[in-house]
Amino acid sequence: MKKALRLFTFMCLILTLTACGVSEKDYQAAVSEKEALKTELETAQQENKVLNESVTEIYKERENLLAEIDRLKDENKALTAKKDADQGGTGKAAGKDSYIIQPDDTLGRIADKTGVPLEDLKRLNHITNNDVIWVGQKLRLR
Repeated sequence: MKKALRLFTFMCLILTLTACGVSEKDYQAAVSEKEALKTELETAQQENKVLNESVTEIYKERENLLAEIDRLKDENKALTAKKDADQGGTGKAAGKDSYIIQPDDTLGRIADKTGVPLEDLKRLNHITNNDVIWVGQKLRLR
């Protein structure tokens, strides 16, 4: 029944197009072009679906990598804090009796980190001017 209905519809369409001056040949060319465009559209939709899935996977991987970076940063902070605690401050302690000056250190900060009074740091290291210290300098703490 469906085939008969489709055939009848097709024949009515041909008659209508013929009455309007459109030949069956032109109609068939239009139908062929429509089918080609439909196939092209379906192909493009399938490619778009694949691309969307790929983009989704890339974003998921990106989120996983960012989470891993955050985890590593946290781990690094924890290890740095442990190392600093083991060394008796946030700078690099060369041993219990000395300290290596780090960027942004001041004598006051070093005194706070190490628990050595500022005047003792100056006396032990023959420092007369608090502003004259440099990164990498080794200070005696005792």
